[in-house]
Amino acid sequence: MGTVATIAVRGAWGEDADRAFAWFDDVERACSRFDAESELTRLVSTPGRTAIVSPLLFHAVAFAVELARETNGAFDPTIGAASAARRRARHYLTGARVPQLADADPHASYLDVECDPRTHRITLHRLLPLDLGAVAKGLAVDLAARALAAREGFVIDAGGDIFAGGQTPTGEPWRIGIRNPRAPREVSDVVEVSNRAVCTSALYEQPGHIVDARVRPARREAPRPARAAAAPPADLMSATVIASSAMAADGLATAVMALGRADGLALCDRAGVDAIVYAA
Repeated sequence: MGTVATIAVRGAWGEDADRAFAWFDDVERACSRFDAESELTRLVSTPGRTAIVSPLLFHAVAFAVELARETNGAFDPTIGAASAARRRARHYLTGARVPQLADADPHASYLDVECDPRTHRITLHRLLPLDLGAVAKGLAVDLAARALAAREGFVIDAGGDIFAGGQTPTGEPWRIGIRNPRAPREVSDVVEVSNRAVCTSALYEQPGHIVDARVRPARREAPRPARAAAAPPADLMSATVIASSAMAADGLATAVMALGRADGLALCDRAGVDAIVYAA
């Protein structure tokens, strides 16, 4: 997933903590776009066929597609090829080139992804890539948190996607700092949480990596970065979402950045989650 995960637990390290870390490997094997052998890569290589996938991959894809529906396509997991072109085109560990779909249909969208929750079957109706980068890390954090649920307190941090469970050793909620997007080394706000996820999407980490997927050129080019999108205006530097699920917080924070302040906050209201945004 291209990030470093850390886990801090109250009490002695145990099998539950080992299992929490193992979930990151499991999710990566299922959902990585970097790995030519991942379950996700195998899925996108067979368009037009219905495949029964693992619960991990199904959950990530189904959530991403549902979020795409909620945003009317501003968030769209099928822009994976464009994401690879704009960001890392090589595996973050080995340096190997990320598998590409050279003949991906430029008109494909989330509407071409069909998920059957009864059977865990996914059908891709066109040749399209899938980028689960906005949800897979959060999914891994959620699963790790579930493994540690019996603990009196713990904190999981996967590249800024944080889940704080239970309480601090002094019996208080965890205090999570939010970076100032204009001065990323400074903390501009602090939230107190217990059994909640805090996830931030921002332009200071990887400028140009967030797009409004509805703004697509006619030719086979990358969608415009969110700040350059024609409509709706991308007027945010960062968005932090606080939710009971890290996958929800992670995906919603990305969606808010693509939608812009007004529509993004309206989305969070509908989802029943808290958000802190910083204007551009």
